[in-house]
Amino acid sequence: MVRALRTGRGGTWFATYVSKRLSAPAEEACRFAAAVTTLKQERPGPWCGTLDDVAAVLAGRRHT
Repeated sequence: MVRALRTGRGGTWFATYVSKRLSAPAEEACRFAAAVTTLKQERPGPWCGTLDDVAAVLAGRRHT
């Protein structure tokens, strides 16, 4: 049995939150970090998405 481990989510969330918090209120930064982390879970390795992907998640749309 091969199990796919999803690692790096905590680091992804924290780094994204801190970066976004420099220019946005805490609630917005938290939601943004959650959206990036949601996208990060889809593939192993570093997140390579776009801001459009994040905007789609935040708007409740499926990203491409």
